[in-house]
Amino acid sequence: MAFGFFDRIKDGLEKTRKSFVKNVESIVIGYAQIDDDFLDDLEAVMLTSDLGPKTTEYLMKEIRRGVTEGVINNTGDVMPYMEDPITEMLVDQEDEITLHPPEVTLVVGVNGVGKTTTAINLSSSLAGLGQKVLALDMDPQGNMTSGLSVNKNEVENTVYDLIIGGARIEECICREVFDNLDVLPSNIDLSAAEIELIGVDNKEYIIKNEIEKVKDDYDFVIIDCPPALSMLTINAMTTADSVLVPIQCEYYALEGLSQLVHTIELVQERLNPSLEIEGVVFTMYDARTNLSLQVVENVKDSLNQNIYKTIIPRNIRLAEAPSYGMPINLYDPKSAGAESYMMLAEEVINKGE
Repeated sequence: MAFGFFDRIKDGLEKTRKSFVKNVESIVIGYAQIDDDFLDDLEAVMLTSDLGPKTTEYLMKEIRRGVTEGVINNTGDVMPYMEDPITEMLVDQEDEITLHPPEVTLVVGVNGVGKTTTAINLSSSLAGLGQKVLALDMDPQGNMTSGLSVNKNEVENTVYDLIIGGARIEECICREVFDNLDVLPSNIDLSAAEIELIGVDNKEYIIKNEIEKVKDDYDFVIIDCPPALSMLTINAMTTADSVLVPIQCEYYALEGLSQLVHTIELVQERLNPSLEIEGVVFTMYDARTNLSLQVVENVKDSLNQNIYKTIIPRNIRLAEAPSYGMPINLYDPKSAGAESYMMLAEEVINKGE
């Protein structure tokens, strides 16, 4: 059976092609004739091969039409029949075939709202779902670094070395800390970066320019930055495509949020016009209290931003995981916290679909 068509598109879609061809071939070989079971299995393969729901729906509609019209008479006819629809989609909608272009997401919020916890566990959950992720720690505290099992006091090169030109970005990245997850670490040395950057031209874009060199190696770059506005935060915002904002389910949840949104708007206006607020995620939700529910409802009513459906609960296992240097999906994958962050990761992947 020839799959030469997929060889001709492998430059842009290598990852999807390999998964798709291998799985479709196994389905075609496993069935002697076309029936409902074959079509159901073929649809499942498309969905698990990073084609996305919209692309899968379109291709399955075309295949069923081919069966009805008598163009597809056996399983061996399926692949040749799919060539024209996929070619058309590659010309007009190449982004439909890939899950998404590389995306840089900044997790930002006031202190104590679960900002770093969200950055750590979203990164790991995305990696657990098969996405290639770079976790970029822009906070001198280095909590994202240690929370992802990297010893921040023993790493040879960090973000600080990158900023001052002491090392190339390839030399700073800790590879495959977990499956599909790389870490660009930080430690207390980064606190000196503000002084080092005095008088440096285009200092707002140092990290952006470096990330551009490796961005295409990843599906997602997740950034954790300091809670206070600084040149490090500005660098993170000029690097990011989008901003994810955790909000704690407490009475003063909206305090400080308006200033944060204002800062993001200033960066949009002056430094990074493409930056957008991806959405708000509620954290530390306690179902035992009426207050948490009231806060969620009040924010939904008053905030003109996208709000993720997933709500992160207050969970003891989430609090324990950092002390073991592990994200929650590896520390306790069956916990409520792990399940919630996995659901959030799925929302992030499928946003816009």
